[in-house]
Amino acid sequence: MNRLATLTLLLALAPALAPFVSADHHEDAMAEPTGFRADYLLDMANLEKKVVDLAAAVPADKYAWAPTPEVRNVAASYVHMAQANHQILQAFGVEPPEGVGDMEQKITEKVAVVESLKTSFAAVRDTVKELSDQDLETRVSFFGREWSKRQVLMLIAGHCHEHLGQSIAYARSVGVVPPWSRAQEDSGDDGDES
Repeated sequence: MNRLATLTLLLALAPALAPFVSADHHEDAMAEPTGFRADYLLDMANLEKKVVDLAAAVPADKYAWAPTPEVRNVAASYVHMAQANHQILQAFGVEPPEGVGDMEQKITEKVAVVESLKTSFAAVRDTVKELSDQDLETRVSFFGREWSKRQVLMLIAGHCHEHLGQSIAYARSVGVVPPWSRAQEDSGDDGDES
């Protein structure tokens, strides 16, 4: 069969096959995530807890602190993370909230910063829960090249982990011990993380 005839046949059959294809996709996406999606959601839940807990632990009067004038201050570094989560999700067709492009300039107060983080992590979580395992291999155009949706999710996680490290350094610089480390330090445990 030539390509045109094959394409014509597929287009003619598409409406009849759509309920079966979308039903499988819907069941897979609505089922409890397994494999990569489950691992990813677990990592992101842990990451979100650390980021939000740390942002809440930093006093509001330290949100304008920055190590040098050339770099983001505490508030802007957290908002940058939230902004990037929303902007990267556009690769999945997820529309960002209005005003996302200038969040760093507009959101500076502690309560709003923490809320922006929670909202952005919820958007990531909701997006992953809607994906099927097959969706992870779907290619999307992003930053001028083709990525799998799995790669885009890894970009989000990597970016958030990078800025968690920055936030830990910022918090320590203003005298805040990360909440998850406080118990270890109080017990004298030289344990793991920052």
